[in-house]
Amino acid sequence: MTSENDSLKKLFDDFNPELSDDRQFMDRLVAGIDAVDLFKVSERRRARRLRIVAAVSALAGFFCGVILTLLFPVLVDFLYPFIINISNFSPDTQLLTNSIVWCLVAIASLSTTFTTFSLMASLPLKK
Repeated sequence: MTSENDSLKKLFDDFNPELSDDRQFMDRLVAGIDAVDLFKVSERRRARRLRIVAAVSALAGFFCGVILTLLFPVLVDFLYPFIINISNFSPDTQLLTNSIVWCLVAIASLSTTFTTFSLMASLPLKK
C-alpha cells in the first residue's frame, strides 16, 4: 500500500501543468460569457415571438369560428339540399345537416388557426 502511495505521490509531484497567460484566459472567458448572453437574448426574442404568433393564431381561429357560427343558418340552408340528395330523405336530415355544418365550422376554425400560425412563424425576424 505504501508503494502505491509513493508512486501516486511521485506522479502528483511530477505533475506541473503549464498555465496560460491570465490575460488570454480572461479574454476567452469574457468571449464565452458574451456568446452565452447573446444566445440568451436571441432565445428570449424567439420565445416572445412564438407567444405572439400563438396568440394571434388563436384569435384568428376564434374569430373565424365566431363568424361561421353567425353564418350557421345560411350554411344550413345552403347545404340542406345537398344532404337531402345524399341521405335519401332520412327523417334525421336536419340533425345530419346541423352536425355536418358544425364539423365544417370546427374544421375551418382549426385550419385558420394552424395556417395563421404557419404563415406567421415563417416570417423573418426583425433585427
